[in-house]
Amino acid sequence: MAGLGIGDLMDLDLPHQQSQDEKEKIPRLTNLAGNIFVPLNIDLTTATPPQGRMQRLEHILRTIDCHRQGSRENLLYMFDREKQRIINEAQLLEQQLNQDYRPELSPESEAQILANMNAPADPNVDYNIKEMPPLLQAMRPEPADRPLPVREKAVRDLMMMIEGAIGQLDQFEHAMKGIKEKYLVIVEKEIEKMRDVEKRPEERMGA
Repeated sequence: MAGLGIGDLMDLDLPHQQSQDEKEKIPRLTNLAGNIFVPLNIDLTTATPPQGRMQRLEHILRTIDCHRQGSRENLLYMFDREKQRIINEAQLLEQQLNQDYRPELSPESEAQILANMNAPADPNVDYNIKEMPPLLQAMRPEPADRPLPVREKAVRDLMMMIEGAIGQLDQFEHAMKGIKEKYLVIVEKEIEKMRDVEKRPEERMGA
């Protein structure tokens, strides 16, 4: 599980082809709530409790970082399993429907693509990617009377899953950042109190 990243979700190449009997039956991902639970990184039977308010705050900040990393790894692992589920089910359905096809580009299309890639950039055109609408809005609805081929539908499902995963991870990071910033403010106030206590009476009155 450790070491997974968004790039792994976008990698759709399978390490090796498995038979349907070898493949794990992966349930559909419907709930992410359980991924906030992570193993403790300390032994509660031998750990020394924090002494004083400042040590408790420092311990909370360390715990926030550990919890963030563990929860993020859990989320990435579950998103990676969902990606594999989509691929497995598409492969099985493709075999059942006898849709094992691999459309190839025509020589004309290949030549056009290569020509576009080799063409010099237009200095008057900004090629930077602008903010784009959500994928769900950009996609055309699937015709009810003409369902998409298995492979094309799987690609759509994977793209939507990856976009949703990125959104969920961004929301999680934003939430954890807010929690950490809240405690950093508390720590700063505590440090100011400690500095104030160390001042002489006339210094405190002058402040």
